[in-house]
Amino acid sequence: MAKKPKKQGTRHQRYVVYRDGPRCADVHVGARVRERRVLVGMTQDDLGKGVGLTFQQIQKYERGVNRISASRLWDFSKVLGVHVSWFFKGLDEKSGSKTRGDVQLTEEGLHLVRYYLACPKKVRKTMLSLFRDIAALQSGK
Repeated sequence: MAKKPKKQGTRHQRYVVYRDGPRCADVHVGARVRERRVLVGMTQDDLGKGVGLTFQQIQKYERGVNRISASRLWDFSKVLGVHVSWFFKGLDEKSGSKTRGDVQLTEEGLHLVRYYLACPKKVRKTMLSLFRDIAALQSGK
């Protein structure tokens, strides 16, 4: 019996992360998990224990290598103390990429924000003034 020839171009090729790279939305959501984790002062191990995963799996989620399922995202939202929609904030609905103005902070920047928010209001105002003055000196204004 003769085999039927396969039709060329009729099937949509499946998206594969190791071949095609992570999708923008997965990278964005993972970065938001990382951002919130650092802001609340958790390690990857702490978050992993909170949701029943290893720190290696948390690393994969944070880089967008592994896609986070809806139920897992729900678990993250409970442990990190945010609404599920928080993870999608700043994501452009049409392109699945970050919107303009959505700045991704470095690890150092996230720690700085965390410690800044932990300070009393008077100290925060003083620090803000200090940083503003330093930035003005650097830019020559």
